[in-house]
Amino acid sequence: MGKLAGEMVRVGTRGSQLARTQTGHVIDQLRSFGFEVQEVIISTRGDQQQTVPIAQIGNDGVFVRELEKALLEERIDLAVHSLKDLPTAMTPGLEFACTPPRATPFDVLVSRDGVGLRDLPADARVGTASIRRRIQIRAVRPDLQIVAIRGNVDSRLKRVDERELDAVVLAAAGLERLGRADCITEVLQPPDFWPAVAQGALVIQIKEANQRVQEILEPIHHPATYLSTVSERALLASLAGGCLAPI
Repeated sequence: MGKLAGEMVRVGTRGSQLARTQTGHVIDQLRSFGFEVQEVIISTRGDQQQTVPIAQIGNDGVFVRELEKALLEERIDLAVHSLKDLPTAMTPGLEFACTPPRATPFDVLVSRDGVGLRDLPADARVGTASIRRRIQIRAVRPDLQIVAIRGNVDSRLKRVDERELDAVVLAAAGLERLGRADCITEVLQPPDFWPAVAQGALVIQIKEANQRVQEILEPIHHPATYLSTVSERALLASLAGGCLAPI
């Protein structure tokens, strides 16, 4: 890799605080290897339609298609995604080059009064945008009011602070990466609460057979994360599920 150091690497990311924070970890590593890095912010359909439920925006890939288009058009060299956002079918002409080490894969509850899911008061209002989370909350607490919410992590937490909601369910990994793990009230774990396939994992996607970028990313790759997430995604594909399926 030494002979490649000093080259420019264009890194594509969504513009949300969480996406840029996650991508920032990758950029920091690339710079530590001696590369010049340009961050390229790309807005996706999911970002542009913040008031519309994700399932109503369109097919799978609402947070990735514009980044994939930029890869195919060679406007960026690599794209950093949350792996759970990617459809199980790979877009022709692209491939996964690298999966960095996985963060905590579970969902968490953040509640206003510091009580867990089973101890929330009757008819408490719990915010989530996920069909999967909604179904699992209902299985544990059918009396709760589930409120559909979109927006970034801070805006969701603010709705709890301002007493609009009693609690929200979020991904542990996002709070950890943003330095907000102190907000977590309860980690929601199996057998009562199952996370999304590949939750907590990032993936770096590149144009197919781009040997130069593959070599650049090799030191970041974490084989154990790759094997576990590939297995999970294979199961999802066998069930004909996509990244929006409540599986």
